[in-house]
Amino acid sequence: IFGYSSFNRNSTNKGQGNVKNILSCIDTEEKIVIDDEYPEQKVTIRRQLPTRIKIWLRDLLRVHTDVFAWTTTHITGMQRTLIIREETFGTEHQLNLFNHTEPVKQKKRSLASERNKADRTQVEEFVEAGVLQEVKYQMWVSNPIIVKKDDGKWKLRIDITNINKSCTREPYPLPAAKLGAENLHKYQLKCFLNAYKGYHQILMVEKDEEKPEFFTR
Repeated sequence: IFGYSSFNRNSTNKGQGNVKNILSCIDTEEKIVIDDEYPEQKVTIRRQLPTRIKIWLRDLLRVHTDVFAWTTTHITGMQRTLIIREETFGTEHQLNLFNHTEPVKQKKRSLASERNKADRTQVEEFVEAGVLQEVKYQMWVSNPIIVKKDDGKWKLRIDITNINKSCTREPYPLPAAKLGAENLHKYQLKCFLNAYKGYHQILMVEKDEEKPEFFTR
């Protein structure tokens, strides 16, 4: 979350005239490149911000380009444990299956040509990045679900209906949107950065790694 407290007015006013045509307050939204190695990847800055704030944000993002992931191979994942103030916390996700649960292998469903191509492309990217690996002896096997996003790209999801039915229910509800809004209202600037394929960042415990299996061909 960006606030005015860390904003240096003197540094951003300098040279403001040189970029005013690039970062103006007229356009509905402005897309800027923060990493020259990936010119096709752009960050959007909304028009409501004053020009000097836009310049500051642009410069800030360019300084910290290393925290952005532009491709699947940039996914580094989290460590299995984190040490915070000398206390160790586990970060792995564990499936709490009912006792004596029998593995379920779904009947394979075929995909249309376009979806099949998108599926194979994403699977190859994930294998290269170390997110996926081939399983020779399958127990739990689900079907992939390929959905087209608003930007025209394809999104790979897995039909884990059977695994969900075999797991205990989570009694804790997700945080309400109202709570998030209440926590943000005191800030003049809000940052809504999205994690690149964030659902792959948290590791499964090793004993559960093979349960979210799915067909790839």
